[in-house]
Amino acid sequence: MRSPGPGNYTSWSRTYQAGERTVKVTCTALTGEVVPHGLDNDVMVAIINLYVEQGCSANGIVRTTLYRLLSVAGLPVSAHYYREVRQSLRRLQSTNYQIEQGWWSRGKERYVDASFNYLWKVVVVQEERDNAASVLEIRLPDEVAQSIREGYVKPLDLDVYHRLNSPPVRAIYRTLDALRWELGTPKEMVSVGLLDWGERLSIYSTEPDKIRRVLQPAHEELCQNGILSRVEMEGRGKAQILNYHFTQPNVGPDPELLRELTSRGMYPAVAGKYLTEHPDPAAVMRALKKFDAYPGHRQNPGALLRDMLLYPEQYGNGLEEEPAPIAKTALLRVSAKQVEEEAAQA
Repeated sequence: MRSPGPGNYTSWSRTYQAGERTVKVTCTALTGEVVPHGLDNDVMVAIINLYVEQGCSANGIVRTTLYRLLSVAGLPVSAHYYREVRQSLRRLQSTNYQIEQGWWSRGKERYVDASFNYLWKVVVVQEERDNAASVLEIRLPDEVAQSIREGYVKPLDLDVYHRLNSPPVRAIYRTLDALRWELGTPKEMVSVGLLDWGERLSIYSTEPDKIRRVLQPAHEELCQNGILSRVEMEGRGKAQILNYHFTQPNVGPDPELLRELTSRGMYPAVAGKYLTEHPDPAAVMRALKKFDAYPGHRQNPGALLRDMLLYPEQYGNGLEEEPAPIAKTALLRVSAKQVEEEAAQA
């Protein structure tokens, strides 16, 4: 008989309070598999970041190489980790999550129940002897892809994420970041009950002193890395509450430019990423001018605008003549180019 541990669990269930809501999350692996654990969280963070980097396709597809996936996840590039990541993808695809009163629905403007796998499909579209150059096509479930596009599930700052020393610290950072951006705009502070927080983070103890001792090193590291400014404790015993105070981001996307881009069809996540990495307003205004003057039917306006931002030289200075029908392939151009470069690097 195998001893109990994260790598042996076939299911788990957690219940915690989120304000006035009672949220229940149940995770169940298919027969013969175990629930996600270990580096699976790093792999999922990488997939979300790659999805935004590639423009958030409407079908939820991420196309990448194993080499690139390992690099973005912050994992060593070696034969051992190629095998580990393949196993991780199987676990993420074969595990079902059921969430009660914990999934935000933009259309209904309230929290709802949801059921999905982390990954809907993983296909190896180009198998290479050198694992590094193998090309994967990963499809996210509709619920997850939509939440990413709308900015409710957001990519993490990978520079910060990779600086964190251990999986528990990265787990706390990831969960805090999700709570901070829960409704699409950042909060300055997040408050959580100590016992509920321990339950959510899989700290298997109901003793407040033990939970605090487990959390203390992570709090110190998150403050040292500039993620938190301070952590305050309120109350006593099992009624204790943790108040996490965040440092302000150095540079955020210009809200007016963000509105201009999203009003023309770009997803909030894609527009926000572009403006954070390319804060020059002049380039954005030139692209907006070209976009507004673009003749003919716009099959995918958000993809077209993103293409104009990333490849302005393809559209010239004027639009007297209709340019090539790039809109149909705008979402594919960057991902295809990246996959070629990744394969070459590998």
